[in-house]
Amino acid sequence: MLTSFQSIKSRYTAPVWLRFFGEMLTSLTGAMMGPFMVLYLHEQLNGSVMIPMLIISLQPFADICLTLIAGRVTDRLGRRTAILIALLLQAAAMTGFVFADQAYVFALLYVMNGIGRSLYIPASRAQIAESTPESRRSEVFAVINAIYSAGLTAGPLAGMLLYKHNPVWIFALDAAALFSYFLVAALKLPETKPIITAGTPAFSGSFTIYRPVLLLLLLSLPISMLYAQTETTYRLFSKNMFSDYLSMLTIYSAVKALFSFVLQVPLVKATEKLSMKTILLIAYICYALAAAGFACSTSLTMLLVTAAVMTVGESIGLTHIQTFISTLAPPHLLGRFYAIYGLHWDISRSIGPLAGGMILTSFGGEVMFYALAVCILAACLCLTYTIDRLEQKVIRKMNG
Repeated sequence: MLTSFQSIKSRYTAPVWLRFFGEMLTSLTGAMMGPFMVLYLHEQLNGSVMIPMLIISLQPFADICLTLIAGRVTDRLGRRTAILIALLLQAAAMTGFVFADQAYVFALLYVMNGIGRSLYIPASRAQIAESTPESRRSEVFAVINAIYSAGLTAGPLAGMLLYKHNPVWIFALDAAALFSYFLVAALKLPETKPIITAGTPAFSGSFTIYRPVLLLLLLSLPISMLYAQTETTYRLFSKNMFSDYLSMLTIYSAVKALFSFVLQVPLVKATEKLSMKTILLIAYICYALAAAGFACSTSLTMLLVTAAVMTVGESIGLTHIQTFISTLAPPHLLGRFYAIYGLHWDISRSIGPLAGGMILTSFGGEVMFYALAVCILAACLCLTYTIDRLEQKVIRKMNG
């Protein structure tokens, strides 16, 4: 038994175990808030549709403005410093939500949280890549996603109970979790940023070095746009699809998270020998089917089938692409590559809620999700013609 425990412990490095702990701590409280944030703002702001969408768009807009700076910060100051600053900012923002009651205050807090996210995401991903052998990176990213999904399984159920009692408790618990993560990280998190030698350039003078990650960013936009709609406008669209929409949203969020928790690591391990082209082809087809599923799901069974298909796509595609980016990036630009790629989430979450809200009110949710399915398939076709060149670039880098 002790030998088995030591084997599991030695499988991952200290930064990876700390990330597991932080993800476990914050995913549950974050999941309590996720499904209900739009509804909370909708109620707090007198039933407005567009103002909550505008406020929610401010966080990713702040991310867009700060992400490239954040990538430079994490590459210069180090992963540990960036992570600690990020956790403090996010904890302060969640604390502010406990007391907020005006639209401009919600907006300011969303911007603060966006700054924290823009620092945390590239720094934490770069740290995982630097502290994990390449052969095990996809596995580590999959375990992190599985832990996050475990929080998503229980979070919405607990969140619904707290939301009905007093929504501010959700923000208070999230703030406490983030601050606890900060304290443990301050005491235990080592620095993993590689030492820059005299021969390593601090900046890349050629814009062409970023072309591969910019291409991946562009072709990932339809995927993140789908997520942006499921996180915002679908909450309102579901009111017309289901009589007890709040329960349906809660069940969907919990079951999808359970699917991800159960399937994430097995799917990643089963596909790690496939080419990146095959992996992304499977993932994009699953996402297109899921987008169509959201448009036509009128029963719980159809909605859960949609959740299962989307889980397969994200388990395979989103996990392997994190490892792929770590092989594309020069070591001294790893934080910036992750930051640049992460922009597709920020772009979609910035313009997605407003665009989705306009389409929803003008044409209906069915049109919006079917259009997304078409866009995802178009991006898939483009990707199949370009990913081979990127894979060859990785092979040349590894061989030379």
